[in-house]
Amino acid sequence: MEKEDSGELRCENCRQSVLPTDTICWHCGWRLPTRPGDGAAALAVPEAAQPFSLTAVAAYAGLTALIILLLLVVFRALGSYPVILLDPKAPIKPGWQPVTDQRQTFTLEIPPGWQWMEDDMNGRLDKRLAASPPMTAALKPWSELVDDLVVRLMAEAADADAEQLPGFVLVAFSSQMAQVSPEQMTAVWTNRVAPEDLLSVAVQEDLRGQAKGTAVLAVQAANEPWICRQEGVMGDDGRYLVVGCAPLEQYEEHAREYEILLSSFQLLQPPS
Repeated sequence: MEKEDSGELRCENCRQSVLPTDTICWHCGWRLPTRPGDGAAALAVPEAAQPFSLTAVAAYAGLTALIILLLLVVFRALGSYPVILLDPKAPIKPGWQPVTDQRQTFTLEIPPGWQWMEDDMNGRLDKRLAASPPMTAALKPWSELVDDLVVRLMAEAADADAEQLPGFVLVAFSSQMAQVSPEQMTAVWTNRVAPEDLLSVAVQEDLRGQAKGTAVLAVQAANEPWICRQEGVMGDDGRYLVVGCAPLEQYEEHAREYEILLSSFQLLQPPS
């Protein structure tokens, strides 16, 4: 490279301008000689690699261990949740809300606009049941046969005049009914309910493949006709009686919804 008086560097072969950092001329391909001290920029020499900080390494190791520990805790917590099955035959129910009892023993899906109540120390549920003849009648004939039938949850339409599923659902439990098989339940309904009031009776399977007795009954409460669907689901130490009722003039329209409502009832089981 040749340096002119103006300080501009030029290729000694083609006399075109070049940069101090060029090693060849990009105009003619001439290899440019290296001339120390002529203003060419010195190549940057990387500094010696800095040694690792033991404090930083320890901090990162501790953070990684903490993340792994938190993940293990999360996975273990998720694994401890009870297993809930979905009914593949049931349609999608927008707005339906799953409700789990305070004992963490069962779950049930209730329609939009419904409110629920559980048995507690205040006796609110007992007072509500006592004030509702249809709810009292809905537990027959089982409330007349066993003396330990206790309602654990009640759910009902919050506003009877609103556009929502009418009626109510009861979840009752009896240890004595553990001795009654699904086939025996159908016999009780057949023998204890008047033929004109027994609309259907059968033995079906729940979501876990367990047999359950089911029946649809006509019930009279305070001179008002109701239709109730009863299902007996076997638990670990007793049987649950799940009942869904609606006024006679409205039940036929919503019969399928009540079937879905009661079929959503399932016992919570720990993961295997």
